[in-house]
Amino acid sequence: MTPDLSLLSHSISPVPPISIATANGSHMHIVSACSIFPTASSSLSLPNVFYVPHLSLSLVLISQLFDSGFDVLFSSSGYVMQDRVSKKQIGIGRRVGDLYVLESLHVPKESTSTALSSFSLDEKSSSFYLSHSRLGHLSSERLKLLVQSGFLGNISISDIFECSGCKLAKMSALPFNKSTLFSTSPFQVVHTDLWGPSSIATKGGSVYYVSFVDDYSRYTWVYLLTHKSDFYQVYRTFHMMIQTQFSATIKILRCDLGGEYSLTEFIDFLPTHGTVHQSSCTDTPSQNGHAERKHRHLLNTARSLLLSSYVPSVF
Repeated sequence: MTPDLSLLSHSISPVPPISIATANGSHMHIVSACSIFPTASSSLSLPNVFYVPHLSLSLVLISQLFDSGFDVLFSSSGYVMQDRVSKKQIGIGRRVGDLYVLESLHVPKESTSTALSSFSLDEKSSSFYLSHSRLGHLSSERLKLLVQSGFLGNISISDIFECSGCKLAKMSALPFNKSTLFSTSPFQVVHTDLWGPSSIATKGGSVYYVSFVDDYSRYTWVYLLTHKSDFYQVYRTFHMMIQTQFSATIKILRCDLGGEYSLTEFIDFLPTHGTVHQSSCTDTPSQNGHAERKHRHLLNTARSLLLSSYVPSVF
């Protein structure tokens, strides 16, 4: 609700007589309802706004945002509003004294979590899409095969890529946010992960390996391990090699929550050499994506070399 008529759109709708109670016991009347759209001087976009002339300042009802499928995250310096499903930011605000002031807000007409009307069929839906829905959202390839075989009658093939029901129901996880942080020098950030055990040991008896990936150059070091407990000594060797050969220090080491990275001596070793230990959240391998993708590259390369060399299948 707002007392500023200049913020409102021209399409103002009258409302039944409604009054709101204030903190001092007085009542104010709501004159009309409309929407706020972005302008040259304001970045606000908000539907269903009440115009209350005698209000002293504009107010946003947080519970209305919650009910519309959005979350509000408060901190000591401000707050962020985001879509509950896509995590897309829709607004921000700052703290001024004991109050939180809104700076920008853009509320879509429908939240990702509540836009269920896009799942329904209507008279404009194609026969191909109708068959797709009737057959339990069958894949496009299977549906085309049925059409070409004549099992669905004389219907034309169309695109069903934009079926919202398929996207939200069949997608195992939402896309992970792309990182906006980039290293500006070697060893500013080093990604690491440990792989194993392998079903076949090396000639030296190793069944594990650990990789260290420099975020700046993507150069990778790989060390073989016989036991997971060997990791701490391997890291000390790697750390000394970086100091001696490159006259550098590892500033940030990123890893997952594996037990080898939780050893007391390893955790104590990092701060004594000025290295910040950053670990990913549980069951979130995407946060350690550089090391995970390097694992896949190394394993794919190893399998390709083994297959092209015609080594026994046991390997």
